[in-house]
Amino acid sequence: MPPVPPKSKTADDDPVAIITVDGVKYRLAFLDLTGSHAEMCRQFTGKTPTQLMKGGDDFDLPEIAAFVYLARLQAGHDVAFADILDSISYRSSVDIVPEVGGDDHPEASAAN
Repeated sequence: MPPVPPKSKTADDDPVAIITVDGVKYRLAFLDLTGSHAEMCRQFTGKTPTQLMKGGDDFDLPEIAAFVYLARLQAGHDVAFADILDSISYRSSVDIVPEVGGDDHPEASAAN
């Protein structure tokens, strides 16, 4: 039997995370992150985005802020990490849902 060619990746196969903070949804597409993004995340949290996602549900405020920061950069927003970190607290409602592809592509809000 001949080898099966690898399945070509489509946008629907891309790993994404939907981060909801205080009711605002942010979409983070992992395959669209650059080395600079990963290094910024490492500087802010001590971990790369991949390491953060593999870490499970043990996120603290800097990790949540890093996900929002990266999602906002991907959405084309000019925002400072410190501003995002200052906008969330332990009272914030946070939900992080890893997904693969899908049609739900919320845009990061310019309000936060």
